[in-house]
Amino acid sequence: MYADIILTNGQVHTFDKSDSRVEAVAIQRDLIIAVGKKEEISSLAGPNTRIIDLRGRLVTPGLIDSHIHVASAGPYDRYALKLDYSKVGSITEIVEAVKQRVESSSLSEWIKGVGWDESLLSENRYITRWDLDPVSPKNPVVLTHTSGHFVAVNSAALGAAGITRDTSQPEGGTIVKDETTGEPTGVLKELAISLVEKHSPHWTQNQLEEGIKYLSQELVKVGITSIKDGCTLEGLERETASAYSLLAKRRELKVRAYMLWQVKDAKEIDEIEEYLPLQVGDRFRLGGIKIFMDGSLMGRTAWCYDEFLDPGKEGGVDRGNRGYPVISTTEYEKIVGKARRLGYQVCTHAIGDKAIDTVLDTYEKAVSLGGENKDCAYTVIHSILATKEAIGRMKKLGVCVETQSSFLYFLSTAYARAVQPGMLSRMIPLKSLIDEGVIVGNGSDYFVAPFAPVYGIWAACTRKSLAGEEISGLLGKNECLTVHDALRTYTSLGAKCLLLRGKIGSIEKGKLADLVVWADNLCTIPVEEVKDGKVAITIVGGEVVYEDSG
Repeated sequence: MYADIILTNGQVHTFDKSDSRVEAVAIQRDLIIAVGKKEEISSLAGPNTRIIDLRGRLVTPGLIDSHIHVASAGPYDRYALKLDYSKVGSITEIVEAVKQRVESSSLSEWIKGVGWDESLLSENRYITRWDLDPVSPKNPVVLTHTSGHFVAVNSAALGAAGITRDTSQPEGGTIVKDETTGEPTGVLKELAISLVEKHSPHWTQNQLEEGIKYLSQELVKVGITSIKDGCTLEGLERETASAYSLLAKRRELKVRAYMLWQVKDAKEIDEIEEYLPLQVGDRFRLGGIKIFMDGSLMGRTAWCYDEFLDPGKEGGVDRGNRGYPVISTTEYEKIVGKARRLGYQVCTHAIGDKAIDTVLDTYEKAVSLGGENKDCAYTVIHSILATKEAIGRMKKLGVCVETQSSFLYFLSTAYARAVQPGMLSRMIPLKSLIDEGVIVGNGSDYFVAPFAPVYGIWAACTRKSLAGEEISGLLGKNECLTVHDALRTYTSLGAKCLLLRGKIGSIEKGKLADLVVWADNLCTIPVEEVKDGKVAITIVGGEVVYEDSG
């Protein structure tokens, strides 16, 4: 019964029910076999045991990103233009990046990019076809916004899709048109994106595999050991499941992955069963569905009770625009009912307060038909504008929230342009959710925000904005968490969102050996330094998958 690895002489925060603190952990194969004082654990050392002297460093359970898009972001990371604020600061720079990619591409090859945010560009406006056309007359260009809910395309891409000034607005989507000429500007929102997407080449199977493999290697460097992939590669769920399965079987998938199956109607749920045999133990799992109820605040398509602001509109208000649902409530109810009858977890994207209330109405009906919800069968993804009343309903129904506290920092500049100042203070109401007893998992929604959990932990504790104090002061400091509670959303609480509460999320005997050794003690360093915290060692299933060479 010798241990394979012993971590000793540290500050081990177990996040178990008693919130125990111990000095040492013993691991055998993929399980934790003992926790306790270093003298006790030392008796499990054998001749081949690797003993890691922690020298007082902090150890936590492996971190869980409860909503991320590894399968879609991975290929973009490898093969597309990166256009986030750290790479470009203006439309001029974006156009130059597109120009360089066109020059190195074949004639008519599609150019893809991702990550732009108009609120962080010097021009402070959307990219349009007229910006892109001069440098890409023949190559269709699709540049995905950081929110993932709208794109900017050039005339070649519009032409490939047959979109003109006479094209009708699709249900659940928006073709943005010039208010004077009626010509499409190249900005497509929500389901309008698919008009172009279905004509652009999909990632190949090899690109999917390489993207997932690459990103999983990057995730463990920042302490992430488990993910819930809210797959949004439209029509590529089968290929994505196959890619995950193959990587898991080849032991090239460094994290545990739970993939959601995106559906738009109840019939699509039947497709999941065929792919359930692709699961690989706890390393790759299926069993949940993803549904979109509304859009985004940045795109002013989230379904809200109040009108959006828009600095480009007369009076600064987008009159009559309160967003919209991207699915009919009738079809949504069919999907939820069928999914639960088949035993699948239901995860719904809902950002606006009206969208959240509509989702809870449907969940309430489903729970009343199927008995009390005790297994986290229902989640609300994002839940940015949940009201106090909605939070109470979530607790009563047993609904999990999968939030992204890092949005407060990275996206609040755009949020402040889109919603009334008073709404900023109740965005992502973390403390209210925790105090009410709602299960809250945290994550990044990458590529929407950087995936390093230290950003989310720090943002949950400070509620600061990238834009500075002018917006930071509006973000409701009464909703700040402690570092410990913020870590809970990435560990013990997050595990419940992944339906793995008995296997991960805490450091206890019999649980899977997923742990993080921190180079910096997040619980004792000044909170301002948390966002710069570094990981020293990451262990997944008893295997050291990352070790800082420094």
